[in-house]
Amino acid sequence: MRYFHRRTFLAALVGGAVVSWLPAALAKQRAVSERRALDGAIQVDLKDMLNKGLKSRRKSEFAFVDEVVTEVDAGRLPRKEVEQVFLWARRQPRHPFQYFQFAMTKQARRFGVRL
Repeated sequence: MRYFHRRTFLAALVGGAVVSWLPAALAKQRAVSERRALDGAIQVDLKDMLNKGLKSRRKSEFAFVDEVVTEVDAGRLPRKEVEQVFLWARRQPRHPFQYFQFAMTKQARRFGVRL
């Protein structure tokens, strides 16, 4: 009969718990951040896309993203326009959020929205 050392036993116990818990946690996160459109394509939540893609860190940055999402949900800003500005800002070498904020403010004025 083989005896386990304490470290080996704990490593197996923790490893087993992580392996059984991880897929469920990832599936839950995916379900929260994505939703399926009518045509079957996956549509990512706009707020998550902007915050994570633009690397928002400050409270003011999160507040700006919330304001943009509110305007999109209200129908005053087209989501496609926000996504285009987002993709352009992501291509900038440094500080993508600042580029997004400046460009989104300018674009929103075209639609009569003040951000």
